Amino acid sequence: MLDIAFFILLTAVSALVDVIAYPRFCVAGRRATFYALGVAVQWTFVACVIALWLIYGRAWSALFLGPAPLWRHAVGAAIVAGCIALAMQQRRVILARPDVLQRLFKGTSQEALVPRTRSERRLFFLLSVTAGICEELLFRGYVFWFFARWTGAIAGVAIGSVLFGIGHAYLGWKHVIRTTKVGVLFSLITFATGSLWAGMIVHAIMDLLAGDLGFHAFNQPEPESATSLSPTQTSPA
Repeated sequence: MLDIAFFILLTAVSALVDVIAYPRFCVAGRRATFYALGVAVQWTFVACVIALWLIYGRAWSALFLGPAPLWRHAVGAAIVAGCIALAMQQRRVILARPDVLQRLFKGTSQEALVPRTRSERRLFFLLSVTAGICEELLFRGYVFWFFARWTGAIAGVAIGSVLFGIGHAYLGWKHVIRTTKVGVLFSLITFATGSLWAGMIVHAIMDLLAGDLGFHAFNQPEPESATSLSPTQTSPA
């Protein structure tokens, strides 16, 4: 019963809170409050998972937190290194195109989410690291475990990824679809490495990149003309 109650809080209630809080805080320009709320809520959920594991004496490997073979850690390191290289390349290319940078964020569903000031950017970076650690443990760890016991691994990944996407419904349904796909990608990383750590780092890097680019999009002059180049959408996960 504790697991069922926690699952409802994690998926349904938290998504509803974001839907309510996003327009009240971010759209109203109180982004720092929204960031701080996100950090507090996610770490509270993680604390609940840890408490459940301690109460029932469950194996940490069920959350992909147990030891893994050395070769799997090597795979994880290679994935992280590739992600860092790709993020640096993407950042360099996009920052060199101010018109493209502004199209990525201005007038989009996540426009109100990205930081505008340096203090907001620092807090957003804390939120990004929090999301990388906590969302991976919660969705690729706990939610997968919760369903895979009855549905099997494939269905567990599918359900967990959809719920991960729905958790971002406050940014619009297009973002839900995109985030669901990203959730599947993170699940593949978890299975390939046998651990959550690589997915946590990749997740954090993606969010950090989005926050950094969003900050620059709102802290530079408008481009004089737009071009037809349309790079891959970069947005928080």
